[in-house]
Amino acid sequence: MSRTQTEQGLAHGAFSVWTPPIRYEGLLGALTTTSTGAMLEPTNLLLDILHNFNDSPPYIDEVQNAIEVVTTGYVFAFESPFQIIARQMLY
Repeated sequence: MSRTQTEQGLAHGAFSVWTPPIRYEGLLGALTTTSTGAMLEPTNLLLDILHNFNDSPPYIDEVQNAIEVVTTGYVFAFESPFQIIARQMLY
């Protein structure tokens, strides 16, 4: 996210997606928001980042930080009826 949004200044927002393996291996993805005329460069950057995971995986502190964010933030995903319904639809 930092490479797309902060370092390169290519996107208005950058997000990652991860789902735990329940019935399948899980899902890993990346999203970005940018202007229509500038969408090719951030898209290519996201693809490069995902392809580089095989050769250069994230550092252990990055993984630990991601785990902490997911585990401590999970409880806040159920604060409203909309969030509960959206989560149930995701499942």
